[in-house]
Amino acid sequence: MSLEKALRTPPPVVAKGPKCGIGVLLLSLPDADADALRKALADPAWSTRSLHDTLKAEGFAVAYTSVVRHRKGQCQCAALGAS
Repeated sequence: MSLEKALRTPPPVVAKGPKCGIGVLLLSLPDADADALRKALADPAWSTRSLHDTLKAEGFAVAYTSVVRHRKGQCQCAALGAS
């Protein structure tokens, strides 16, 4: 294969580092709770602050910035396709 052909296709995205706190939390929750959290994350009626406060009140230690980055797709979860 020529170099030109090899460079036509961008390399695959390789996720580096651990998933964010939200991704880790989603994997640890029962299915019903994980589904509810995914829906709330996608629902603009839930502010990021309200989501974070609710998670804290329920005893989950997730950083506010993890909620922000996960909602914006700026964490490793997006690269891994595990949002």
